Amino acid sequence: NLCIAAAYRPVQELLEEEK
Repeated sequence: NLCIAAAYRPVQELLEEEK
């Protein structure tokens, strides 16, 4: 689903920023 992809993208970005 596009919704899942759209919701997953920001999550990955947040994880990268926390790194």
